Amino acid sequence: MTASLMPLEPTRAALRELKNMGADIGSAAPSWDRILTVRDHEGALDPSRPIVIGDRGTGKSFWTAALVDPEGRRKLAGVYGRLGLTSVDVAIGFGADEFSAQHPVASELKRLLDDGYEPEVIWRAVLLALLPDGIGPSAIRNLSWDARAKWVAEDAALRRNDFVAADRLLAARGRKFLFVFDALDTVATSWADISRLVRGLLQIGLFLRSSRTLNVKLFLRPDMADDPSLWAVGDSSKLRHDEVTLAWTRRDLHALLIQYLSNNSGTFQFVDKFCKRMYGVGLSESDDRREAPFDLIDDEGDQEIFFALIAGSYMGTNATKGKTYTWVPNHLANAKGYAAPRSFLLALAVAAEHSKSAQSALDVSGIQEGVRQASKLRMNELREDYRWIDAVFRPLKDMLVPVEKAEVISRWRDQKVIRSVSIEMTADTSGRYLPPPRISNMIDDSSTHAALLETLDHLAIIETTADGRFNMPDLFRLAAGVKRKGGVRLRP
Repeated sequence: MTASLMPLEPTRAALRELKNMGADIGSAAPSWDRILTVRDHEGALDPSRPIVIGDRGTGKSFWTAALVDPEGRRKLAGVYGRLGLTSVDVAIGFGADEFSAQHPVASELKRLLDDGYEPEVIWRAVLLALLPDGIGPSAIRNLSWDARAKWVAEDAALRRNDFVAADRLLAARGRKFLFVFDALDTVATSWADISRLVRGLLQIGLFLRSSRTLNVKLFLRPDMADDPSLWAVGDSSKLRHDEVTLAWTRRDLHALLIQYLSNNSGTFQFVDKFCKRMYGVGLSESDDRREAPFDLIDDEGDQEIFFALIAGSYMGTNATKGKTYTWVPNHLANAKGYAAPRSFLLALAVAAEHSKSAQSALDVSGIQEGVRQASKLRMNELREDYRWIDAVFRPLKDMLVPVEKAEVISRWRDQKVIRSVSIEMTADTSGRYLPPPRISNMIDDSSTHAALLETLDHLAIIETTADGRFNMPDLFRLAAGVKRKGGVRLRP
């Protein structure tokens, strides 16, 4: 099958537009043609599973938006029939979009905490206020958030009877109600307040476990899920036994690309022709979107043939340099082997901007530049999430990986990395950042260095090779200035 199927410039134009797909605000519903119904993500949509853990760019806000939109929920119900989404109503209990929020924003939550209201009181007020007319208590319908919190706090049972009544009414109507909480790292400006508020949500989750119709779903970052203080709530482990981790396989990432190109005005005919030649049938149309045959969405061998038309088969003259199909997600993957859709889409968009080939939309140099830019973005995201990350990476600059553990620790010890981490955390007057989760003290000794390695490993920033050495995936290595023999070259 030849690349002549592919319209060169329209395909590059479509790929460049992928830059706009990376950042979704939880309250803005994504169009149906952009929603890839990943079979492994069913749990993230399941109303009965309260904890969903996902790194930056893995789809936490995306699935929040898809759940909140009634029309999107109806269409998702056709794919995930077991979840019963047709009988579920959804509201955002907290999210990143302050302009359309019906919940209290971070500044309002801060004021309520300062006024002495316990987090569980605040969240009970939020949930009761978000319930529909005729289900939730009318007494707080038009009150301020302060008045709502006061109303809940005045009841010794914290308005338990109102929750019981709502549960009974929903059950009688055959309905369920799901409260979704996203962007919880922005729920306050200090980690102490973030932790308090999230613990309050966990208390709410435990309280609602016996409800037939009321559920909460919390989308958490991995470091938040790894913070022991967050789970210092009685029986909180009961919420974690069925937690979901958002992880995208290589097949899923390419399926996301195929679905996008199938619904782009400049490329859908190319995908349609490919499918007709490959399978004897073209794209189908269902519920306002075009869909590729299942084999192209699910079979990596068929996906590889398709991607070769866009990017060529190899990252060189032959397979020794790697196949483009595997090379791109492999070089964007974290230490656990998973690449985020945001990184994948950005890399392809940048690759389209820099590719000059007359045979394919993407070429080797463009793809490599795309990976560099995705690495740079991911490093910026790490800095936003972890104030201490630069202090940890600076001593490792120009180090060649894979590397012996002793060399990493030697560099950290010589440059007093824990002292640098401490300085960074002390400089953070906002209290916004969490120190490396597994470090119990700020002393430059072997146990602390070992705990720091464990933290990086747990966050999938480093990995241990079969022979016991440490390696750093390209996604982080490039922006950190760490070298690897045969890897993508660093840019000055």
